[in-house]
Amino acid sequence: MTSAWQTLLIFFTISFVIYHLISAEIRWIFLLIVSLIFLFIVSGPLCFVYTLVFVLISYLGAYFINKTNAERTQTKILIFTIVLLFSGLLLFKFTKIIIPFNVFISKFFNIPTIFVDDIVVPVGISYYALILVAYVTDVYRKVTTFEKNFFKHLLFSIYFPQLLMGPIVRHNDTKEQLFSIKPIEYSCIQYGILRILWGIFKKIVIADRIANVVDLIFVDSYTTSTLFLAIGIFLFGFQLYADFSAAMDIVLGISECLGIRLPENFRNPYLVLIFRFLYLILLFGFLQEFGMVQIQKQCSGTVSFLVCI
Repeated sequence: MTSAWQTLLIFFTISFVIYHLISAEIRWIFLLIVSLIFLFIVSGPLCFVYTLVFVLISYLGAYFINKTNAERTQTKILIFTIVLLFSGLLLFKFTKIIIPFNVFISKFFNIPTIFVDDIVVPVGISYYALILVAYVTDVYRKVTTFEKNFFKHLLFSIYFPQLLMGPIVRHNDTKEQLFSIKPIEYSCIQYGILRILWGIFKKIVIADRIANVVDLIFVDSYTTSTLFLAIGIFLFGFQLYADFSAAMDIVLGISECLGIRLPENFRNPYLVLIFRFLYLILLFGFLQEFGMVQIQKQCSGTVSFLVCI
């Protein structure tokens, strides 16, 4: 396991004990403190600040949408907020793609290289950016209520189990659970622990063992036979599935132990191309639901076409 996942398990072990000892009324405050510390450790100071800026942008966007009654003004605020959130996401995500072009331009025009490769991508930026886009859009649609307490909104945004691998959650799915004062059932804790152990088993015993075999097959792909390459590709698919599903089992299990049930990310086994294709369909469906539809309503013709592309 990577250091980030080891840190997550350590944080869970410590927080689990304290979480069930303290009063139910202040559990959400404890979760917020743990989430902030975890984010700072796995991201570093600079990325920690980036994340807080993302959360602040979404909070202000939802605040002004909730404050005004003019639908057209609300839509403009929504689009502006979404553009800011996605701009930050694309800036970090496409940094590595820009690097080769940066070197080429530097050599061609004989100018100093801009060290974009020094930019560090914040941990979990893809997940919480989409979560925040969904939240602001839900406030706009009046599907969910605006959270006036910034610190509660902050907890919803950076809840530590879902920072590394998601899942992408809606505000209505977790707002009651995060701040609930109801006692946590023993069956939930039991189920959560078993799921964590199952995730660790899948990661260490299945995924890592398959990874060793795959590495041996592809260590010298030029001399490896076609049959073994085909087997390697087949096994690599199962390795990815085991890695991803193990991570989700750990995340969902940790959250279950804290009395918070996160939505399942997927239920069916990994089917190489089909899984990836369905993932893209779900991603584009998300983008269409939370953003593109509103842009299309307000823009027309060429402007709408270009923005949506």
